[in-house]
Amino acid sequence: MRTDQVNPDARCPACLKSLDGVSDPLNERAPEGGDISICAYCALPLIFNTDLTVRALRVDERAALPKALQWQLELLQQVSRKVMGGRDA
Repeated sequence: MRTDQVNPDARCPACLKSLDGVSDPLNERAPEGGDISICAYCALPLIFNTDLTVRALRVDERAALPKALQWQLELLQQVSRKVMGGRDA
């Protein structure tokens, strides 16, 4: 699993947790602007800005994703919620 640091100012816009690192389970590459992720703490769908801060993925952006990617995003959110289980990390 590849782990990279991103902008130290990156914070989830929902829970305000610091998101200064990212992991890629496929070991492929570091994130780039436009890449989609989720908050590891609250599972909010996020999109990387070019400076590697993040913002919430808009409803229209999510709807424009291929159906397979929408499904994967939903699955990741469900898993994240179960793993975090209300944990206040």
